[in-house]
Amino acid sequence: MGACVEAPPPAPPGAPADGRILEAPQEPQGAADAPTAEPAGPHCETARFWSESGQSGATVVLSGIIEGEGAGAVSKLILLDLVAEDSEQVVWGFTCDRPGVFSVSVPAELGAVRLSVWLDATGDGPSDDDAQGALPGLVIATEDLGALAVSVRAP
Repeated sequence: MGACVEAPPPAPPGAPADGRILEAPQEPQGAADAPTAEPAGPHCETARFWSESGQSGATVVLSGIIEGEGAGAVSKLILLDLVAEDSEQVVWGFTCDRPGVFSVSVPAELGAVRLSVWLDATGDGPSDDDAQGALPGLVIATEDLGALAVSVRAP
């Protein structure tokens, strides 16, 4: 009998579209053997408006986790916007299919922004009945930003 050889695991969901592979956080020893009810991390992508904008150039990776009150009840999209701190205008947006650990590529040098999050359980876009959260004070320059944590709360 020959030995079985396992194929390497597929690239993690939410990996940047430019083909770079990001390393996932290391699991504690023995964690891989423990049963888990949660699926792999969310699938995230640039929102259609921005992906069709034709913007190109250098990118950085934002990675972190979306968690908190109402995060387990979402059945539609998670909407994330990067909002310029000085003008309150949305400068980039992306969506994820569920809460959890995320990783997305965004244009470099967006400047000072706030990451705003809505858990859109009804699929009607951001509204007052959606759980929401924000992470102010981010500066997107030329380096990746990791370990971001956004807590959301029900209205």
